[in-house]
Amino acid sequence: MSETNISKQNVTMISLIAIMAIFLVNRGVNIVTPAMNTFYEHFSDYPQEVVAMISTLPNLTLVIGTLIVGAVVGKRFSFKSMAILGSMLYLIGGVVPYFIDNLYTILGCRLLFGFGLGLVYPLSNALINGLYEGDKRASLLGYGTFMLNIGGIILQTLGGLLADINWQLTFLAHSVAVLSLVCAFLLPEPPKKQETAKTKGGWLTIPVLVIGIVFFIYMLMAYPVMLNVSVIFSDRLGSGAAVSSTALSLYTALAAVSGFFFGVLFKKVKRWCLFIGFIIATIGMVMVWIGDNYIVLTLGVGFIGLGFGIIMPALLAWCGKVAPEGKVSICTSFALAMMNLAGFISSFYLSGVAAAFGESVYAPIMIAMPILAIMTIVFVIYNPFKEPSATAA
Repeated sequence: MSETNISKQNVTMISLIAIMAIFLVNRGVNIVTPAMNTFYEHFSDYPQEVVAMISTLPNLTLVIGTLIVGAVVGKRFSFKSMAILGSMLYLIGGVVPYFIDNLYTILGCRLLFGFGLGLVYPLSNALINGLYEGDKRASLLGYGTFMLNIGGIILQTLGGLLADINWQLTFLAHSVAVLSLVCAFLLPEPPKKQETAKTKGGWLTIPVLVIGIVFFIYMLMAYPVMLNVSVIFSDRLGSGAAVSSTALSLYTALAAVSGFFFGVLFKKVKRWCLFIGFIIATIGMVMVWIGDNYIVLTLGVGFIGLGFGIIMPALLAWCGKVAPEGKVSICTSFALAMMNLAGFISSFYLSGVAAAFGESVYAPIMIAMPILAIMTIVFVIYNPFKEPSATAA
């Protein structure tokens, strides 16, 4: 039977708004990004790679929290209780560093923050995959990507503004977790299914594993470029942080725009969504590689974001389609964990690239271009949304 375009149960508008609002806080890791230079200056007695862990360390516990959610939410814990617990840990781990001035204590708080974010991060996507089907699911996943990136813009801007006043004020921006804490009480619960021989089976099927690998590859290729944007702009154009931040803002803005219109794209060209996303990202990577002026470099970064805004909801829609019955939450969590795992290990990846090529700014782009091109070709050949052929009774 083909997928329907209606929800599996009635979801009130308030509950749907709560699901969407939680997307806004999911880019909480970005809050400290614009403040990193002030952290380096304040903690100048420590190695820079240790200070950098203020930004990167939460990704480790984020992955752990995300996987735990997939294993227990909807079974041992409700979506509501998981959102409450995650939001409280997000709030405590995020805000407490405002009151302290010890790097290692701050890093401990960042681990707690990352774990809390990991408990919240997959909930909205899992709820959409569990409550909706077909085109309706795809549209809402696209709107979720839009909200995720709008939240990223707001949180990164807020973090930068507070950092300009005082480095510790940056951590107060994590108070946005109050929003997810309030919304947690309004979340709906997907219908619980009786365990059958079908639902007792394993969840890590080959299609789910492939989705996780695709997420991982894309983020491992794209994330290092984003980390190096300021270096690229400085080297090519001699420009400062303000210019490169404009390009990063365009990345996030175009990711939001493509996410917003993803539902329309999915209805029109469902079979080609991943091909379109990857070819746009590949073009963007090539533009960053060859760009020698502000317009080409900025558009290149923006195209990578535009591609991501299509790739992310398309992969999650594919995940919702192929997840074994009763296993949507764990499959969605696994896919998102693989995406965030790539963010965590990107610094180690860059170290390996530097050891092999002698530098870690342009070599990752050189590696990313053919790999993204290969992914584009894969989705020309393979249709992840192909419906099973109807058979005669």
